[in-house]
Amino acid sequence: MLKLPSVRSELKQFSVEPLIGLFEAYDEASNMLERLRRDEVETTPLSLEYETICKEIEEDVLQYCLSHR
Repeated sequence: MLKLPSVRSELKQFSVEPLIGLFEAYDEASNMLERLRRDEVETTPLSLEYETICKEIEEDVLQYCLSHR
C-alpha cells in the first residue's frame, strides 16, 4: 500500500491474514484503474468507479489500522 506511508510500519506489525483480501482487491482495482487511465483520452464513469473503489479500500485499511492500535 504505497499510498499509505503513514501506516506502513503498523501494517508490518499486524497479522497480514485479515488484510490479504483487501490487498488483493486493491492490487486488482489499482491495476485496472492504471490501464483505464492509460487507454482513455478523457475520464469515464468506469475509471471514476475504479478510483472510488481504490479510495474505499485505502480507507478500509486505515480504519483497520486505527482500530487495532
